[in-house]
Formats: sequence, C-alpha cells, structure tokens
Amino acid sequence: MESHSKADVYVRNPLGILLTNRELEGLQLTLDGLTAREIGRLLRISHRTIETYREAIMTKIGVRTRHKLFAWAGKKGFFDETPPD
Repeated sequence: MESHSKADVYVRNPLGILLTNRELEGLQLTLDGLTAREIGRLLRISHRTIETYREAIMTKIGVRTRHKLFAWAGKKGFFDETPPD
C-alpha cells in the first residue's frame, strides 16, 4: 500500500488548476500577506519549501513574479469576501 503525505494530495479547485493541499494553503497565506518564513513557522515546514510551492504555483498559472501572482489571484476572486451578516 502506497502512503501519501498531505502535500501529495492534489485537489482540483474552482479555478481548474491542479494544486496540492499544501500549495493551496501556502497560496492563501501568501495572499494574506505572510512571508515564506512566517508561513513556514505556522505550518511547521521550511520556508524554502514554501518558496518551492510558490514557484510551482507560478509555473502552473504561467506567471513569473509575485506581483503577477497577486494580480492573477485578484482576477480569480481570491480577495473577494462575502460581507458579514
């Protein structure tokens, strides 16, 4: 029986991009303004792993800079929030 780590589990999100759970989690925390070191401490993994996740995501969506990653996320609705009741 083959075992998988949490990072090996891929999810197809509403954007149609295949990301690991960890990539998606790292993306959201990045978009929330956390640095790679802060995310690494929070998730108890290396900040270099977070940087690798970011690079993988940027490759998958076809952008080369964090600025363009944020612009892409804005267009895809990552910053849209439902107003509280």
